[in-house]
Amino acid sequence: MSASDSLTIVAVVYASVELLGVAVALRAIMTARTSQGAAAWAIGLVAFPWLALPLYGVFGGRRFRGYVAARRRGDADIQRLAAVIGVSLPRDKLARFPDLSPQIRAIEQLAGMPFLAHNRSRLLVNGHATFDAIFAGIDSACDYLLVEFYILRDDGLGRALRDRLVAKLSEGVRVYMLYDRIGSQGLSRRYLTSLTEVLQPSISFLIYYDFVSSLQTLCN
Repeated sequence: MSASDSLTIVAVVYASVELLGVAVALRAIMTARTSQGAAAWAIGLVAFPWLALPLYGVFGGRRFRGYVAARRRGDADIQRLAAVIGVSLPRDKLARFPDLSPQIRAIEQLAGMPFLAHNRSRLLVNGHATFDAIFAGIDSACDYLLVEFYILRDDGLGRALRDRLVAKLSEGVRVYMLYDRIGSQGLSRRYLTSLTEVLQPSISFLIYYDFVSSLQTLCN
């Protein structure tokens, strides 16, 4: 093989990797979960494709195996519960609508569960209305509280939430909390310590953590 042939092969390989980097960068822009992740992947894949392509292959995927498996297990449990409810639940426990419109039937079919009685819904149009409703619900709890947040912060709202939970525990209300470790990665240790010291064992922090999945979340 002559020197010119070797240079040609090198040039073709180099151009192919550069074009692949551009193509994958376009995919990253279209599929990344955040704008920051999309920008970071696009710059890296275009400027440094030899380094960024292997990293994207490992951390850039959108499939979170642990999350998907957990979601499927949860969906299966819900479907089994829905089947039991549909067969054994007394009719007086089901919600009654004056006009059972096609929209209501469609929602029940999509959810795979019927509407139950003694529930209500209200449209909350902004953050103030949302947190006012959340705090009012916490204050009115008599038996137990199920609290779920994707993002918790040690700010005014976060401390107001903590204080209300502590107050309800002092009244004998059971409290269970679910939060996302990645979404709440900026949560201060002081905030967590103040909760765990006061609320254990009555409060449960349920955290799913997987190293590769967490890196994928950060990268995307």
